[in-house]
Amino acid sequence: MEDSDFQYLELTGPIGLNRSGGLQDESEILNTIIDYLDVGRGLIIKLDSLGGYLSQYSAMKDFIDHARQIKSENVFTVIEKNKKCASMCVVFFLLSPKRIIHSSARIGLHAVSLNGMPISIITRKYLDWLNELGVENQWIEENSSIFKSFEIHWYSPNMLIHEKSGIVTEDQIL
Repeated sequence: MEDSDFQYLELTGPIGLNRSGGLQDESEILNTIIDYLDVGRGLIIKLDSLGGYLSQYSAMKDFIDHARQIKSENVFTVIEKNKKCASMCVVFFLLSPKRIIHSSARIGLHAVSLNGMPISIITRKYLDWLNELGVENQWIEENSSIFKSFEIHWYSPNMLIHEKSGIVTEDQIL
């Protein structure tokens, strides 16, 4: 595969915020992006984000599904050298079955909150999504304290493999 076979989309900063800091309609924005994609080229989505809003999950999933339909499933999510992906960014990373992560990149996880308040029901939904996307239930249970703290816990790809998390596999590491 050559570089010209792909289009690139970089998602940085908060997922689900507009410039004024309010929620925006991610579905509309992401579908507009899809309209500009060349059907004959793959899509590489580069991630560098500390997260966003859980309310954007369905928009992110629809975007990946739609992109995979028009791209013949040639859609990759990528976390490059020294980049970070935390919270909802991790969900976006996991939505694509074709994932690449640099060995120096970091994955971050923490408790879900609403205006700084822990919300256990929403945290449970977040953990269900992680599990549905391949994160091992046993790993989630063994690391349950992570999802009770607002402090982001950072992991290297190799640590996640060693702990058998299901977030990263050896063949996905650069």
